Amino acid sequence: HARQSTTVYWLDAPLARTSVVTAASTTTAGRGRRIDVNMFLETRQHILLPGKLPGCSFELSMCVWVRRDKLFDKDIMKVRKEKHGYIRTCTRRGFKRSASVSTKPSINYCLITAEVNVGSSVEKVEISCADESNTVVYSNVVATTVKIEVKTAYRGPSATTYPRKYYINDFKVGITSATFHYTITRESSTGKTTTPDSTHSCNPGTSQSNPETGIFDCSLEAAIVNTPLQHADRFHFVAETSNGGYVTINNYDSSGTYGPKYYSGQTTTHKSEFVIDLVKPFHCSVGSTCTDNMLDRGPPVTKSEKLKLRWAGWSDALAGIKLYELAVYKMKAFGYKLTHNGETALVRETLDATTRVYNTTLIDPGVYAVVLTAEDNAGNHQTARRFLIFDNVNVVSINTAEDKVLVVNSAAENTSYTWLTSLQSSSYTGDQASNVDIYWRGHFANVFHNTHKFLNGSSSNSPPIAAGYEELTGQPPDTVSREAIPNVNGIVKYEVSRAVDHDGGRSLNSPDSWSNVDDFQRETMTVDIPREDGDSVRVWVRATDVMGNTKTDSVLVHVDSSPPVVQDVWLSRHGRTQLAVHHSTDLSDLTFEFESYDYHSGLKTIHWRLHDSVDPDLTHGSGHVAVRRHKITPDMSKMVKPHGDHDFDYDLVITSTNNAMLTTVFTYKITVDTTAPHTGVVSDSEQSQPDIDFQQEFTQHASWQGFFDRESGVMFYQYAFSDACLTANVFTVPPTGNVKETTLTYASRTVSGPGTYHCTVVAYNKALEPSEPVCSDGVTVDTSAPEIHEVSVENSWTKDGLVKDSTGHVWYIDRNRFRVLVEQPSDSCR
Repeated sequence: HARQSTTVYWLDAPLARTSVVTAASTTTAGRGRRIDVNMFLETRQHILLPGKLPGCSFELSMCVWVRRDKLFDKDIMKVRKEKHGYIRTCTRRGFKRSASVSTKPSINYCLITAEVNVGSSVEKVEISCADESNTVVYSNVVATTVKIEVKTAYRGPSATTYPRKYYINDFKVGITSATFHYTITRESSTGKTTTPDSTHSCNPGTSQSNPETGIFDCSLEAAIVNTPLQHADRFHFVAETSNGGYVTINNYDSSGTYGPKYYSGQTTTHKSEFVIDLVKPFHCSVGSTCTDNMLDRGPPVTKSEKLKLRWAGWSDALAGIKLYELAVYKMKAFGYKLTHNGETALVRETLDATTRVYNTTLIDPGVYAVVLTAEDNAGNHQTARRFLIFDNVNVVSINTAEDKVLVVNSAAENTSYTWLTSLQSSSYTGDQASNVDIYWRGHFANVFHNTHKFLNGSSSNSPPIAAGYEELTGQPPDTVSREAIPNVNGIVKYEVSRAVDHDGGRSLNSPDSWSNVDDFQRETMTVDIPREDGDSVRVWVRATDVMGNTKTDSVLVHVDSSPPVVQDVWLSRHGRTQLAVHHSTDLSDLTFEFESYDYHSGLKTIHWRLHDSVDPDLTHGSGHVAVRRHKITPDMSKMVKPHGDHDFDYDLVITSTNNAMLTTVFTYKITVDTTAPHTGVVSDSEQSQPDIDFQQEFTQHASWQGFFDRESGVMFYQYAFSDACLTANVFTVPPTGNVKETTLTYASRTVSGPGTYHCTVVAYNKALEPSEPVCSDGVTVDTSAPEIHEVSVENSWTKDGLVKDSTGHVWYIDRNRFRVLVEQPSDSCR
């Protein structure tokens, strides 16, 4: 409104990047019409607030007092004018007095951090609020403090950018305020509750009168009320920033200005949300039943290098599964435990939440740990671990060292454990049962497994794995768990088999059936095997490692529980055996015989020794004899003291050992007798009958007595009937001719005809020394008829005296007329 000749213009078009300004001319009655004026943008900038810069869009409708030449350049356009009375205020119908900002401020950077101090460290979670989407972040941080960093801006036109020679005196637009506020929503069994709004303002120095025209930085920190946060709490966060400012207009009717006029600004709101998730992901098999496998590594013991890993059944009720992290480690021994803590994973993959299968290839034999970690969107994670053993190279081997052999320990040690010298007997128990003890300590091994401790227990994971998510116990072939696999030198199972024959083991073949060794780590087993002397027993032992590789070895033993037989021990001389007396003090001259044998194991050695009976330590000779010889004359080189004493006793000790090293000791007493037997008397009569000189029968009888040997006694007699007495050279051992041998003291024969016959006897002692021959006086066999030459009258006698017959023999005639031959009469009697 202008006094006198003034024109009122109503400008209600927004100052956009167009070249159109709409002007309305209004009469004093309030009627007006809208006119379009084409003008350049530069012209409009001389009139109203500039709208050139991006985001600075203004709608300005206001009443002004202007003169025409001050409003438009008369050279540019013509504007119709109307006159009216003087009006000080814009109160007419259709007029607006306002200033507004049509473009919202921008939030260029916005970061919310929730954190909590844990000891000397800080746990935190961040969420960006730089865009207008309602960002939701799941977090497992039980925060006590929230921080916000905001960079916001609104770049309107600067008052110094455009000339002020027209109606704009001053203006300023920018950020007038920035705030954030939050609420916490918690659900419980009683319902849902929300905390009161907690509002916090940034830099209270900004306002409509003092907007921030540059970058507005805001950093705030506030404690979280209603702490501690709980699982499923929802932490709602709102960041707001508003723009605005003012404008002042020159008053050309006076020297002052109009204003300031404050702009109605815009507000930008960004929302974000923390959802507290304190529960780890879980698998359906833990705490309940399901058929899904949390981590299937296939066979726990495998020779295949192809490893196919599967998993299913993982879930997270609130945040949901974000990803899986899969790692495969080759475990190493640390002390007595296997571990992968601190080791570099051979495979490490981060897989999305939809992945259920992963394939990889193993290269080196070893014990492997497969670790699967399920992580939810809040950062909670749950780890499952499985173990497996892979080896397609190493096998069971046999140690042939002397102290690591497969041996029947109950066999005789001095036979190199080849012969069993005891028989199975069900009547005995305990150590007397004579069972077969098999021993193979250190004989079998999987050296690689034992060296690298494949079968040792595994240490706990770092950090520890929750119960139910790894196998703490279990054994192959079902699984490989953390517990150690019982083994000895890498062997997890022993089996034995046995067989018996009576053919030296030649008919024994590989077995078809096996028996498990219960306490296999002792590497020994006691087996009850029925057997008898002469049997052969073969025992097989089969070793199995964890991979199922086997190795078999066997041992053959023979059975002989009986010692060798030693019998028929005696001295021999002149072919005569069963002697116990030696005829000479020269002990090297004796010959002894014996018989020794063993049907089951055979003879190994025979040893003889001749020693003093009174003093056994006094050895006269000793030696070994080849087992095929049983008649021995001592070698002088074996005789330590070759001479003995007459009428003295010596012991001949025969020691026979069989191949089972069982021994028989036989002692035979020997007496030295260097003297011949004493002679006796030989009669021509039957035993216990008086000697006769004549007989008519043709059966000649002889008997003898009185022969003896004080040292060794009479062993036998030799005798011979003859028509004359025999000399010593006729008697030999063994006897020859008509010489007979007997142990009796009488003999008889039938003679061929009449004649005088004698019996000569020689006694032999036990040293086979003969006595002198003793001859009977003879007996005359007379078969002629008797003649009466002399008659004896009872009670008659004659004078005794000597008579001489025709042969020259001198006889003594007694008074009864009996004659007696005078032996060797003197010459005077002839």
